[in-house]
Amino acid sequence: MRLNALYALSLLLIGLAPAIALTADPIDCSVFLKSSSNTYSFVEVYRRSHIFPVSHGTKTEEFGYRIQGSLGQSTSSVYLAADPHSDALVVIKRSTRRPSVGLVSLWRELAVTEYLLENGEEVPRILKTSIAENGATVIAKEYFEGLTGQELKVERGYSFSSLPKELSEDAWNSLEPERERLKTLFVHGAGDRPAFKSWYDANLLRLARQYPEIWSTIERLSLSDPNLKSRIDTNIYTQDFGIQNFLYDVRRKRWLAFDP
Repeated sequence: MRLNALYALSLLLIGLAPAIALTADPIDCSVFLKSSSNTYSFVEVYRRSHIFPVSHGTKTEEFGYRIQGSLGQSTSSVYLAADPHSDALVVIKRSTRRPSVGLVSLWRELAVTEYLLENGEEVPRILKTSIAENGATVIAKEYFEGLTGQELKVERGYSFSSLPKELSEDAWNSLEPERERLKTLFVHGAGDRPAFKSWYDANLLRLARQYPEIWSTIERLSLSDPNLKSRIDTNIYTQDFGIQNFLYDVRRKRWLAFDP
């Protein structure tokens, strides 16, 4: 049996490597590694192995949080950061899009996050926001330890994958139903919970008061870009619940729309 390096490291971290070394039967070893009790250790080590050094010249502090490493980049540069007083971890997102495009995405993320939280869904809260004069955006969000749906899909595709059963079967099989549930809520509502469009139309003024700096920037940039608000209106109602937007929170044993 080829031992997954992440598992070997996780076992060393939790002090179980000696027990594995004494296991003569490779089948027993495989069963041990796939035990759901090791799921958190697997995810913790996986996550740490996917934190990369920040590039030279990158700002190493944001909102008072100290950036520890890069989590990747797509439409935003995403970093793991820590509160210097409590060591609590947060996610920092710096938009890499043109400022007006990043502003449209930020407003949608703020609105959808508020909608989901207000309707009883558990999603990472947006802790802080900032916006530059030209519209460039930065946000800090709660951090949850887990694997995204896309990462899990990739890991499942490996011939010698050693994923714990909780991830390879239980979590994966529950991902699509959770995606469909949130898509249905977003588009149609559920019971006494409204669809997003109805909620947004009723709460737009409240959101503008809740995030005055961002809304005032939208108003100001709209003077030179008359199509900005129409792009927001077009973008805001688009549901975006792809597997890459979901994270399996191993402590709560459930999927979260961590980047709605």
